[in-house]
Formats: sequence, C-alpha cells, structure tokens
Amino acid sequence: LFIVFPCDYNYTLIMAADGDEDFSKLSLEERIVHKNWKARFSAYEALQKQFAAAVDDKDPIFAKYSGYLKNFVTESNVFALEKGLDAFAAFLTTGTISIKVAGNICPSIVQKCLGSTKKKIVEKAQEVLMLLIELEKQEAVLNALIEGTQNKNPKVISGSLATATAALQLFGAKVITVKSILKVALPLLEHRDKDVRENSKIFIVECYKWCGSAFKSQLESVKPILLHELEAEFSKFGNEVPFPTRYFRSQVQATVSNDVVACESSEPVATVVREEVDAWEFLDPVNVVAKLPSNFFDQLKSSKWLERKEILDMLATLIKANPRLDPSAQYGDIVSELKNIINKDSNVNVVTAAGKCLAGLALGLRKKFAQFAAMCIPVVLGKFKEKKATVVSAMVEAIDAIAKTVSLDSIIEDINQALSNKNPGVKVQTALFLTRYFASTAPPNKKNLKLLIAPLVKAIGESDVEVRDAAAAAIGTLLKAVGESTLKPFITEIADDHLKMNKIKEFSEKCSSVEKQTVMDKPSVVPVISNAKACESAPVAQRPTAATAKARVVKPVVKETELPQSQSKSTMMVPAVKKIEENELTDEDSAELVSSIIKGDVLKEFESSIWKDRLAALESINTASC
Repeated sequence: LFIVFPCDYNYTLIMAADGDEDFSKLSLEERIVHKNWKARFSAYEALQKQFAAAVDDKDPIFAKYSGYLKNFVTESNVFALEKGLDAFAAFLTTGTISIKVAGNICPSIVQKCLGSTKKKIVEKAQEVLMLLIELEKQEAVLNALIEGTQNKNPKVISGSLATATAALQLFGAKVITVKSILKVALPLLEHRDKDVRENSKIFIVECYKWCGSAFKSQLESVKPILLHELEAEFSKFGNEVPFPTRYFRSQVQATVSNDVVACESSEPVATVVREEVDAWEFLDPVNVVAKLPSNFFDQLKSSKWLERKEILDMLATLIKANPRLDPSAQYGDIVSELKNIINKDSNVNVVTAAGKCLAGLALGLRKKFAQFAAMCIPVVLGKFKEKKATVVSAMVEAIDAIAKTVSLDSIIEDINQALSNKNPGVKVQTALFLTRYFASTAPPNKKNLKLLIAPLVKAIGESDVEVRDAAAAAIGTLLKAVGESTLKPFITEIADDHLKMNKIKEFSEKCSSVEKQTVMDKPSVVPVISNAKACESAPVAQRPTAATAKARVVKPVVKETELPQSQSKSTMMVPAVKKIEENELTDEDSAELVSSIIKGDVLKEFESSIWKDRLAALESINTASC
C-alpha cells in the first residue's frame, strides 16, 4: 500500500506502509548516500534539527556536512528532495557557504527543483535561493536563473523567471541587477508556452517598478502590440516608490548593532535614502574611438580655431549619443590632447568644447577614468582663473565628473593647492566644488577634514567677498556632513568670530547635504527606526528559525510592494515634502534678484558690440539656469 496525499504529504504513513526498517544505527554520512530514499529522508530530517540548533556559523556541524549539500537538492525521490530542501534552508539560516560552492549548487537547484510539478518543492527551492542572496551570493543565483531560462523544459523557464521576479520584489534592483536577466526575458515574451510568456511579462513589469524611465530604453526590440500591453501595465504604478523587504545578513547584523549603540546616543539614526536606478547600467558600452575620423588628431592641432572646435564638437556628439563608453578602448591620447587644449589653447570656444569632452569621457568611463584623473585635475582647477563664464561652466562640468571617478584621498593635494592659489577665481570655484562634492558624497575622515579646513578657514578671512562666501559655503556643507562636534576642533581660530560662524551656519542650514551616513558598496541599506524604537527592540536579536524560514514562502506574483510592520510609514523617517509658497515680486525686487544671480561682468557682456561676447553671456545664463 502506498498512500499519497495530493495537497500535503503524510511522511509517517508513506514510510510505515513499506515496512519498519530502522536506519538509526547508520551514521548520518551513510544515510545521506544510502540507496533507500527513506534512509536519506531520515538523514535530512536529523540534519535539519541539528542545523537549526546551531548558535552561529562557526558551529562544526556546518563544516562537517557542507560537502553533502548538493545531495540535498539533487534527490531523485520527491519526498526526500523536499526534506533535503528543508535541511538546506536550515543550514543557510545560520551557516554560510563559499561563492564557489554556491556557484556549483545553484544550477542544480534551478534545473532540478524549479521545474518540479510539486508546488512545495518549487516554493522551498525559491526560499533556499533567497537565503543564498541574503548571504551575498546573488551573482551565483542570477547566473543559474539565466541558465534556467535557456532550458528546454518550459516549467524550468517559468520557474526561473518567477524566482527572478520574487528576488527583485524582495531585495530590490540594487541587489538584483536586472540587465542580464532582462536580455533573456524579452525574447521569451513570444515563447510558445503561455506560462513562460506570462512570467516574462510579470518580470518586465517588476523591472519597471524598480527602474522607472531608465528601464524603457531596453524595450526598443519589443513588438508594438506587446509593448502596448506592457505600457498598459506600467501605467498602473504611477510614481510609486518600492522598497526592499529583505536584506543581506551582514546588513541586518550591522543594523542590530547600530540600534544598540543608538540607545546610548541622542543623535538620530540615519534615515533611508532611496537611490534611483541608473540608466547607465542598462546601456551597452560603445567604442567611440573607433568611430572617430582618421584625421582626428591632425584637426585638433589645426591653426584654425573653428576646425579645432568642429572636431571637438564631433567627439562631444559621439559621447552624448553613447553615454556608456567601452573601457577597453584607448583613450589616453585623447585625454592628453584635451588636457593640453584646456591648458594652452587661447580660444575660449575651443577650451569650452574640450572641457565638455573631458566631462563626457569621465561620465562615460566612470571608475575606468581614474587613471587619467591625476593629470587632468590640476589643469581643470587652474583654468578657473579664466573669467569667461562659458569656460568656467565647462570646467565645473569637468571637475564634477572627474571627481566621481576617484577617491578624495587621490585628489586632496590638488584641491589644497587650488585653495591656496593666488587667483581669486580658482579659490572661489574650488571651494564651490567642495560644496557640491560633500553635498552628495560621504563625509571626509578626520585626516582629510583637517587638510581641507585649514585653507578654507584662511580663505574665509580674505578681502574678496566671493572668496569669503565660497569658503563659508564649503565649511557650512562640511558642518552639515560631519556634525559640529567633529568640525569644532579644526575651526578654533574662527570659533569666536560670530560674524563668520553665523555665515557658516547659515550656509549649513541652506545646503542640501545628505544626513550623516556611511557610503557602502552594498546595494541597499536596511531601513532604521528611530532611537526610541531602537532602544525598545535592540536588546533582543533573534535568529530566524527553520519555522520562520518556512513561513517566508515566496509567491512570485506582481502586486503592491508592502512595507512590513517593522518598517511601517511611521518609523521609516521619510522626510515630508514641504509646500512651496511664492510671493509676487515687484519690478524693483526682480531687478535686484537678477543682479544677485547674474554677475556684473556677465551683464556687461550684453552691452558689448562684439556678438561673440553677447552669445557667451546668453550661454552662461542658460547654463546657470539648467
């Protein structure tokens, strides 16, 4: 007699129906590889209990049986397979595995389990994959899912897409990089199997929820009728902001630790800042060097400034059309020529064009541009001595773009030299660069803070009002970023100067600096609750049990992303949007406001009899307004 329950297996009856053979005398190692499925079942059941009882990942039980993990997920018997997945989930709840082991096991989970006709096996396999992502093995999981979408079995394809959707729902687009999966999901919109088509559509809609408009550029190959269906689904979500509901284990542990520390501090805990998904991540890299004409470098050295500008405009157009540049191409000679033009060319239009090209290369190569930063930054900062607004604007673009490709440590010496430059324009624009830089990046460490503050404090006492204001703005931004207690020891010489300190605090209150936070390479940050809440919950940090792991069954359907109770709107500390009220200005007020925004030398250029000066004035105002 063999009794099978369609919705829920009764393992006791199944095993008892075929006799009472006792496997308890065999070791667990022997039972795991035993030819009788009931022996293997009993081994997985025993191991599940032992893994769940372990206190931390250093327990010897994990090292002892890590070599058998693949057996757990490649079971030939469905009953033993389900129990093997339970044991694996218990293992991962407390223990950990290497990326090499994960890369070896994930394909087996996808191929063997996600295509199963048994719903529980699919759900438990998905949970195992989610636990692997919690252990920061998302790359191994995603590679296996991509491989699964190429399987001949439609059930495996559907299961892979559904699991990718579930992972994206839970962890967000900063952890689950959708670009690689999207490439295989788009063609599956036309698959012969209905479930594959539907799961592909669901995954693409989930991508849109997380990526927004940055994602739409990837849909150019989709047929119009299918695109219309997708657009209809996209329109249902509006401007909703999804947040992850599961995180890396290391992030959760760090948050628990921070909550305990926060109980002893009166300072607020860092709030959650949602990062927008970057459209650049979806783009394919392009080698623009190969698209340049053969006489490119000859034309850069032409004696006619118009020819030099035309070839630079061509380069700028290529970069703009291909924002993600191929890092394997050779850019060294181009960067060197651009640097020389900025440094030595006498024509402001050519210098402006070269600055824009340099900014485009830095934005297109990102971290790969770092190798050129050292030779470019001193030249760009030095060019701030130029009074032409168009040149200054182009150099601002260039320095902001280049600074994103390197660390502060690598450019701080050049910044210090620029802050000590004799030319007021160089000091002003360098200080304003620091204001922008620290409004969008992590605060500096104490070593760098000390190096930066000294020349800024000196600059705030200079006779030039623009230099004083720029230095005050930079110090004010640093005050906002690091806090008064950290900054105070470095500004003792002006601490009693109420006029200067009030100016600094005024800029600090106005600046849009992100609240004090640590920039992490990990893609997402665990939402943190207020100190009062943290003090109530911090003392007890419970490890998820096998029961809670089982409860976290992933259901891969597209639905509204809900915040869990621990992350409710009242504790998320999301800043409220202030309503802006505007008063009508008189003609006199308008004239005064214009003169405060547009510098006098720019206004004078409008009265010039030379059309190029008037054009430069218009371009500078247009740049300032963008």
